[in-house]
Amino acid sequence: MDESKDDDADTSVEAKAAPILMDDVREAIRRFPCGKAAGYDDLPTELIELDSDVIERVFCKLCNLLVNTGEWSEDWKRSVFVTIPKVKGARTLRGSPHDCTD
Repeated sequence: MDESKDDDADTSVEAKAAPILMDDVREAIRRFPCGKAAGYDDLPTELIELDSDVIERVFCKLCNLLVNTGEWSEDWKRSVFVTIPKVKGARTLRGSPHDCTD
């Protein structure tokens, strides 16, 4: 019984993933929630959506770089959650109907 492995077979976890496509990035940006506070990076969703063609290219390149190298920024490995308690009787402020389609 020959137990030698095929040298061409890549069984490692570090096998290259399929590239992330512009359509994937475009769909992810489209699904961002509207009207949410900016995150740790201080970039509100509305800013990212302003010039989506440029942002899509940059995000696509960045995501593929991260997937291919496996190197993540330390800032991306942490989260900050701020809870905002609801106050009974508080008024709900509403913006223009066309501000958000979600």
